[in-house]
Amino acid sequence: ISHSFLFDYAIPLTHTGALIGYNVNDDWNVKLGIVNGWNNTVDNNAMKTAHLMVSGKMNDQWGLAIGGTVGPEAAANDSNKRILVDSTISFDPNESWHFALNADLGADQAIAVRKGLADWWGAALYAHYKAESPWGVTVRGEYAKEDPGATAITGSGLSTAALAGKIWEGTLTLHHYIADGLEG
Repeated sequence: ISHSFLFDYAIPLTHTGALIGYNVNDDWNVKLGIVNGWNNTVDNNAMKTAHLMVSGKMNDQWGLAIGGTVGPEAAANDSNKRILVDSTISFDPNESWHFALNADLGADQAIAVRKGLADWWGAALYAHYKAESPWGVTVRGEYAKEDPGATAITGSGLSTAALAGKIWEGTLTLHHYIADGLEG
């Protein structure tokens, strides 16, 4: 099992704070959270970070999730904001196939790169096939780009100079379904 670069570096991995949710109906829900920032157990400044997410099913085949995060993330800096929009659209044409497109767009005012912002964006496309047998396969392709110094790829320890702020990858994963909902 692997995680995409977007999952590991373009969005926060952890949140410490409070989250409330409301089911608008059987298909849609809204969540609002106030947290201590990106990957912070203890806040590194005097302000909080806000999250908002709307997700649900448009019909039996299409799903959508759009989320946003905004708040100051630099240590001892309450004014410069980091902003993120994370979206995923999924399509399940039948019980065997699942497709998803995930896109992230972020900007950080605390990192002066161009026009007072450092920004990053990326997209990942997933295709999963579950055969009649207990086997399945998933293919993922992904591309991400950032301004040098932005929090996405440079935070990974990868050489941004060598990558020129761009990174792409592809994975192929074979699944064995042990039982319904359990794969190994």
